[in-house]
Amino acid sequence: MKPQYSSFLISSLSLISVSYASIALGNTNDWKPSQMDFGGTGLMQMPSGRMAEEGEFNIGVSFNNDYHHYVASMQVMPWLDATIRYTRLPDVLYNSNPDYSGDNLYTDKGMDFKVRLIEESYWLPETSIGVRDFGGTGMFDGEFVAATKRFGNLDFTLGIGWGYIGQSGNVSNPVCKISDRFCNRPSDFKDNGGMVDFERWFKGPAALYGGIEYQTPYEPLRIKIEYDGNDYSEDGPQVRANSDMTQHTPWNIGMNYRLGDWGDAKISYQRGDTLTLGFNFYTNFNHMKASWLDTPKPKVQAAPTSNDWQQASIELLHNAGYQQNTIAVSNTKVIVTGEQVKYRDKDEALERAAAVLTHYASDDITEFHIIEQNNGVALTETIINREDYISAANYNQLGLTPQSTFDKYQEPTPTFSSIVAQSIKHWDYGLSPSLQQSLGGPEAFYLFSLGLSAHSNYWLTPKLELGGAIYINIID
Repeated sequence: MKPQYSSFLISSLSLISVSYASIALGNTNDWKPSQMDFGGTGLMQMPSGRMAEEGEFNIGVSFNNDYHHYVASMQVMPWLDATIRYTRLPDVLYNSNPDYSGDNLYTDKGMDFKVRLIEESYWLPETSIGVRDFGGTGMFDGEFVAATKRFGNLDFTLGIGWGYIGQSGNVSNPVCKISDRFCNRPSDFKDNGGMVDFERWFKGPAALYGGIEYQTPYEPLRIKIEYDGNDYSEDGPQVRANSDMTQHTPWNIGMNYRLGDWGDAKISYQRGDTLTLGFNFYTNFNHMKASWLDTPKPKVQAAPTSNDWQQASIELLHNAGYQQNTIAVSNTKVIVTGEQVKYRDKDEALERAAAVLTHYASDDITEFHIIEQNNGVALTETIINREDYISAANYNQLGLTPQSTFDKYQEPTPTFSSIVAQSIKHWDYGLSPSLQQSLGGPEAFYLFSLGLSAHSNYWLTPKLELGGAIYINIID
């Protein structure tokens, strides 16, 4: 127990908060949270209450004498942050038996998540609760509640942690007052990891932690000061390899330099004797726009312009996305069968198919039947009334849309009709690269195999296909 540290921490942050209480609260949308060494938004070792912008994806690395962290973080929801992490220990071998893993370093895999409880307002801090290493071996497992408030160019964080985050035990565990079962943290972890061990959560020693992130007048540069809740007495290198991880001071200091809107470089001095270097690279999936130059949708005409069914079959393939299609005519119906491979929105494909058919069907055709199939097996049938579709497509009737004219059925109705055109490709072949990867294995941290896969298939009948593939290994 180190009550003097927690008292000093609370007093320091309180005095600084009072000093800056008169500073107008800046626009929090302009403040882009930075990443900590473990991945996820935070200071250096300790997490903050901040959330990144929704959709942000971040990959990062950080190195010091004790740990090499490789992380990937994703802001899945506005209120949910998730991280996956691989950590290598330079002083610890993967296995003591050199015949098993040689000189490969010990590798730990962990997953974290953080959930926002309170969104920041003028009076309230952004507050989050999270769990670190909940699905790994338990080497870094810990829980926390953190609150972060911004005043001008200063971002203040105050939190309480358990497990790895609160190993220093500078305060009494508040949850222990609710039930005695939270007073001691089980020392074992389920099996060899990879399972969520709820029995350890919020149990054992607890510690207050906190810090400040300062945006300097020089926009790319931020300075971080952190009070660490961990004392490193139970860290992996110290326990497994007797490495000296004595904490000379709980205060860490660091700098974060923004390289652009794509990445950060960071350096910090931790524990009073450890230099840490790291990089983060990020993007935002919500800001990515797909560029697809699609074929324009055919214009709908009431009167047919041609009776070239083979051309109609080709347009059904390229414009509507029905491959291996056939066109048959039965009295006043046109029946199209094919496999839809172009559009996820089935209504888009159906509308394009109907527009194509209105160009080529004679005036006595009143219905279009679209039968969608997969590998020659009919799955669904859609019946489109030609007159209603033309009226809806030309906006001749209020409230009538092309989609409302589609009658969809799960079981296609068998019909006997003569095929007038088809776009069937009997023989198909292709060549594609293949990459297989493995991370964190005993033989090496990263293993991969690069090769080429060649495949070919031939339709012997409309319902019988013969195919095969061969793989050629290039690099292993």
